[in-house]
Amino acid sequence: MKDVGPKKQKALRVANVSGFYGDRYGAMSEIFSSKDDVDFITGDYLAELTMFILARQMREDPSKGYVPTFLHQLKGCIDEVAEKGVKVVTNAGGLNPKALAHEVCELLSRRGLDLAVAYIDGDNVIDSVNASKAIQEFSVLQRYKSNLSITMEEVASANAYLGAFEIAQALDNGSDIVICPRVTDASLVVGPAVHHFRWSRTDFDQLAGAVVAGHIVECGPQCCGGNYSLGTESLGKLPGFPIVDIYSDGSSTVTKVSGTGGEVSIGTVTEQLLYEIESPKYLNPDVTAHFDSIVLSQLMKDVVAVSGVKGSAPPDTYKVALNLSGGYRNQLIFALTGTDQKKKAQRVEADMRTALGEKTPTELTFQLIGPTSSQGEDQESVTSLLRIAAKDTEKAKVGRSFSNAAVELALSSYPGFYLLNPPRDATEFSIFVPLAMSKDDVDPKIYISDFTCNFRSVQRERDVTESSSTTNSWDREDAGDCDPRDTETEQTPQRNWGKTLVDAELAQLCGARSGDKGGDANLGVWTWDDSVYLYLVELLSVEFLQRIMPELRELHVERYRLANLRALNFVVRGLLDEGVGSTLRLDAQAKALGEYFRSQRIKVDRNVLEVAMHTRPRP
Repeated sequence: MKDVGPKKQKALRVANVSGFYGDRYGAMSEIFSSKDDVDFITGDYLAELTMFILARQMREDPSKGYVPTFLHQLKGCIDEVAEKGVKVVTNAGGLNPKALAHEVCELLSRRGLDLAVAYIDGDNVIDSVNASKAIQEFSVLQRYKSNLSITMEEVASANAYLGAFEIAQALDNGSDIVICPRVTDASLVVGPAVHHFRWSRTDFDQLAGAVVAGHIVECGPQCCGGNYSLGTESLGKLPGFPIVDIYSDGSSTVTKVSGTGGEVSIGTVTEQLLYEIESPKYLNPDVTAHFDSIVLSQLMKDVVAVSGVKGSAPPDTYKVALNLSGGYRNQLIFALTGTDQKKKAQRVEADMRTALGEKTPTELTFQLIGPTSSQGEDQESVTSLLRIAAKDTEKAKVGRSFSNAAVELALSSYPGFYLLNPPRDATEFSIFVPLAMSKDDVDPKIYISDFTCNFRSVQRERDVTESSSTTNSWDREDAGDCDPRDTETEQTPQRNWGKTLVDAELAQLCGARSGDKGGDANLGVWTWDDSVYLYLVELLSVEFLQRIMPELRELHVERYRLANLRALNFVVRGLLDEGVGSTLRLDAQAKALGEYFRSQRIKVDRNVLEVAMHTRPRP
């Protein structure tokens, strides 16, 4: 691909120090102990399931509801933040940004530091949802449109994904630390860029470029060799966290904290770009970024340039994440060793169903995991696992009585009986439902502190262009016919392939990354050679994918082309049932779906395989 680097101009340098609630604790200190100077530090801590967890915490203690990890990280680095003049933007405010902002203010007061703290609020629309008589009054997205029977008592949280301009306004008003609630992940980067470059709401290409930069770095080390399907050479050395330099035209360069492991390459960046997306038309509250316009080029070792991104008007609605209390769940894991493992699994299922009787949970699944061979090098190699997962709206049916039913079989079931997990009580699970709400019905607010921890409200700046677009909808079923979406292999010209076929794993032809999108999953597939990409476009039809991955056969699958990235993106509707918190799948977030895909052995053209192996990137 053509090398297109950013223009020579002063960049805004933004580092990421968290990709999820639970990410590497020392990431912020790694920035300050390195030789890297940055303008902003951002941290992404939120996901749909995280919001449900925070809602449960806040239900028990109204002073909670934010991510305490961020506060602990900041305590260890706040002196360096002040000394170097680094600004901080985070979504760790979760459901209670006000409480976290006050905690940060108190920290600054104790240290005698004069830094201004702001927090953003107004994403919480649970009152609007509760005021409604039925969920059907809202625009429910995707496949959730039909047959919803949800009572308002079940709503744990309802939050609009806010955008970047409130962050920018908080910074414009002199804030040094901005605590955000539920904003889109990319907004943590877009907001500082809007503030720094004074972009307007109609600078769509620039905004789109910043959205892409934000999407690349939002998951921390995952764009720096973490979870990379082609592997990296720095074994035993954790990949670094990313740093992105953003330029006034929206282009950027991506690198990582100096002296850290991993790599930043076209491959690692491509995989992150494919993570948890649907259509190439990537919607955000402030702009629609067209991922099929992205151009990547390797400028030098561990530096990738991102340019060419096109943007268009944003949706006229906010996406809203609705988390419902769905009931309770539990699971048991039995170990099955040696001969007749399948028969032993059948015995356990029959014994458990008999023991549970009328108390059998509404949903009960039995899953045999691992090889069932009786021949191996040691005992563990001839042991498989039987996972029993259960869900019910009644806690008693999946609580101790469920666990005890298994324990009581210890002397009455199959030979070699033992459990891998101790008996435990049921845990509450969530159901995720995405909504769309008019921007006129959501009122983001900005609060900025003085140096005595008193917060004042700042009038939000509105713009006539912010709700001007009706052409883009959060509902992917109505995403427009301009998307390069295809499900028919006949749309690709047939080439002279297949004369000599050989066995190969798909991993020899491509990389992949997968993830969750509510109750759906995405599978992004990419390769490194133009001719191999054309081969994959023809080979990897929806029908082919469903043939090699049987669990997809009854599901609706969409395919999108991103030729600029030599990539295909598959969206699997309903694979994760009603979301990460609800599904009984072992791989609840579809993280390993891509590796499952790459492990499939198929017949491929020998010449194509040779090209793929010869041009494969080396760590």
